[in-house]
Amino acid sequence: MGEDNWKFIRRQIRLPAFRYAVIGLAIPAGAALLPSLAGYLFDRAEWAAYALGKFEPPRLGAYLYVPEVWMVALFLGAFAEEVIFRGVLQRHFIERFGLWRGVSFVGIIWAAFHFYSDARLRLDDLGIVIA
Repeated sequence: MGEDNWKFIRRQIRLPAFRYAVIGLAIPAGAALLPSLAGYLFDRAEWAAYALGKFEPPRLGAYLYVPEVWMVALFLGAFAEEVIFRGVLQRHFIERFGLWRGVSFVGIIWAAFHFYSDARLRLDDLGIVIA
């Protein structure tokens, strides 16, 4: 990538202000936890109404889960892809070709990079483009 790109990336990737980091973490965490918490509270209320003393109460840990390692690896791969395409290539293409052509060329390269892995089985090139 070259020393120039490494310096550029180090300048661009910096820690956000504390309040923005908290908001950025709270929104997806809340979106992930609310359905599980709602299900737990519903089952807990149903247990309290109908099964109190007969069965054990539902456990909160059964409703929550920790993401698997492969899901974290997907995030890291997507982050690296964004650094390469948006951080390095887009910068150089905009400097060389201008804003609109630079962004368009990076989009074409991104599409070409994903074309083979996203292609549908049993379709030729034209069939994939039409689909």
